[in-house]
Amino acid sequence: MIGVVILAGGQGRRMGGQDKGWCQLAGKAFIEIVLEKLERQVSLLNQPVQIVISANRNIEQYRQFGVPVITDLRDGFQGPLAGVETALNYGLKNDISIWITCPIDCLQLPDDYLQKMSRNLSEKIVVWAQNGRQHFSHMRLTTKSFTVLQDYLSDQNSIKGFLYQQGHNQQFASDSIESDNWLFNVNGIEALQV
Repeated sequence: MIGVVILAGGQGRRMGGQDKGWCQLAGKAFIEIVLEKLERQVSLLNQPVQIVISANRNIEQYRQFGVPVITDLRDGFQGPLAGVETALNYGLKNDISIWITCPIDCLQLPDDYLQKMSRNLSEKIVVWAQNGRQHFSHMRLTTKSFTVLQDYLSDQNSIKGFLYQQGHNQQFASDSIESDNWLFNVNGIEALQV
């Protein structure tokens, strides 16, 4: 079973403190845009997939989409890795061995994102890359990473730091899924004023 976690548990500091999942683009909430893209891709995969939403606010609103909503195991908005930690913990209890992450602000998710991220499954942590640039918040990892991630989060919370600690940067080519498809994350209110 593959799990796909939509990381929507942040403080939204660059969005003026708004819950990013409920920010809108062309009249549609981010969560609707991302969930629709992921559900379309799930329907094309030949394997069972469970989508979950990692959120720390507006829980009941997120539940209306009919997928599990999980909240961070840690208090105080510890960052996206805390959402990943919670997903891995959920996976341990629900027989999900592989996780693919998708930030809530990725409104132009490539159409082949899940297809490429679920290819050649192994226990290696893999990240999405484009033109040689790695997008660290778009990763694939196994539930077995739970303990090491839990230890890491006891005093650090950088995704890049965690991946480097795991030796990710040692094997760039084999640990990255290189794609020509453009991946775009909304990193501030100004990005919506197009």
